[in-house]
Amino acid sequence: MPDPRIVTLLFTDVEASTRLLGSLGDSFVALIERHRAILTSAATARRGSGYPTGGDGCVFIFGSAGDAVVAAIEAQRALAAEPWPGSSPVRVRMAIHAGEVTEVGDELFGMALHQASRILAVTHGGQIVASEAAVGLIAQLAPDISLLDLGTHRLRDIVRPVHLHQVVAEGIPTSFPPVKVTMSGANHLPTPTTSIVERERELGDQRPALESIVARLAGPAAAYRLAAWRRAQVARHGPLVLVDHRAGSARLRCSESHDDARMRCLRRQAWLLRIVADAGGTRATVREDRCICSGEAACEYVVSWTARPRATTVAAAAAIVALGVVAALPYVRRPSPAWALVPVAAGATYAVERRRCAPSARTSSAESGAAFHWLLGQVVDARARAAASVAVPSGDQAEPVQVRHAGLPVMEQEGEFWRIEYEGTAVMLRHSRGLTLLAHLLRCPGRAIHVRELDAMTPSGGAAIPRPEAPDGDLVAVSGDAGEVLDRQALAEYRSRVGELRAEIDDADACGDAARAEALRAELDMLASELRSAVGAGGRVRRVAPEVERLRVAITRRIRSTIVKIAEHHPKLGAHLQAHVSTGYTCAYEPGDTTDATDRPH
Repeated sequence: MPDPRIVTLLFTDVEASTRLLGSLGDSFVALIERHRAILTSAATARRGSGYPTGGDGCVFIFGSAGDAVVAAIEAQRALAAEPWPGSSPVRVRMAIHAGEVTEVGDELFGMALHQASRILAVTHGGQIVASEAAVGLIAQLAPDISLLDLGTHRLRDIVRPVHLHQVVAEGIPTSFPPVKVTMSGANHLPTPTTSIVERERELGDQRPALESIVARLAGPAAAYRLAAWRRAQVARHGPLVLVDHRAGSARLRCSESHDDARMRCLRRQAWLLRIVADAGGTRATVREDRCICSGEAACEYVVSWTARPRATTVAAAAAIVALGVVAALPYVRRPSPAWALVPVAAGATYAVERRRCAPSARTSSAESGAAFHWLLGQVVDARARAAASVAVPSGDQAEPVQVRHAGLPVMEQEGEFWRIEYEGTAVMLRHSRGLTLLAHLLRCPGRAIHVRELDAMTPSGGAAIPRPEAPDGDLVAVSGDAGEVLDRQALAEYRSRVGELRAEIDDADACGDAARAEALRAELDMLASELRSAVGAGGRVRRVAPEVERLRVAITRRIRSTIVKIAEHHPKLGAHLQAHVSTGYTCAYEPGDTTDATDRPH
């Protein structure tokens, strides 16, 4: 009989081939032949040889485990790029295992073949799973290839558990559900008919209590190690691996993939914190380094905590010394000094416990500080993005930055609110389009801004018609001209009212009624602003298009209603804006000097 030799086996199989056969019919044979050609080409390029096993399965033999891994990756990439008939892609599962085989004629025999077949049975379509035996024969992987630890599993009819790894590389899928492990032995037993069937549920209820006890006695790291071992035995929980641990810190990885993976991830983090709490740790933090929901191959968590001195250890040391003193009392002439050894032992033990907890305190402080800096950076970035969205309302033209001057109001947006400060008093108002327009006017003092420019910041629904600048400030009439802004009668009434206001202001000044005079001046300024926007050079009444008129009405209503709302919370600021903000077809904020009109002597 020929001597056995060690080879690396690559087993392949098409997932859901029966469904493909039913949907494709006669085209299925051509699909299988093309699939075999792709696999054979990838294996031959890496010095491999193989044969079909009947149906849609294939077996390939390699002299190097590294060649088998690379051939499997190249085959998966070629299968993914192939334009298959029908709407469903062809997903091929692949298993890599190394072991002894005996060649008899054209056939191979050996336990390695059966183990590779069992590994293939738990693999998903598009996934490449390699055994620990094959991984151990790989001298060096390419930089773009890595292995994801899937844990140790028991395979059907295989006596010893098998440690499995998933091959991860660019161009092939990396996120899969847990391996489809089927426990052998227990599944072949007859169904129990007694109440012992409830024993598994009872043990499941006791596992959290067991982890809590281990956490109290040996610390969080020991509890995490216990949970990793326990979950590795139960496939439905997904493999949990304790990657590393040291004083006050532990790193864990979980490769579980599920429909509600994010919810399970958050629950897992809560469980990690509960284990620390059960152990008596404080200042516990969980940092999520990786997450399956973000496209990573696995979830990774870094848990840190500050250990506290264990009171049970101190009490045990004091009790042992006390028992020693009691046993030595018949031989001690002066028992009082001997009893002093009890608090000394307790104090020394407490000092040792403090020294044991010091490294965890340093680790926890570093992790907490890093978490705080990360959170602070996120807040600063969020505020910067919010400020940027307000600073650049549209296009590439940046919003001018408001310069602070004594006596002038300042408006700044903070999230969904505006902070308005004037004369040492600040108010907060919820964001509105009127506040955005008013803030733009305050940032451009003395500049007359057309309603079209303001409407571009907060659209009112009116269609703005682009047109060239008109000479001497008049608006050019477009199709659908709405006529003059003011008719002759309205213009006469405006002018008559202006004359009356001037006479009343003189009378109020003569009587020393400053409040009445100021109110009359505010009304006069408003009328003068309306007249300026309605009358052009030489006293000619301007004409306006319907779209511009709608914009004027909408913008004016927003700005004036916003000023009224500000006056309810900040009367001085409301009076200042009422006096210095003009509206119409062009709007402007004209503060003049920095002394408010309400403070000028009369």
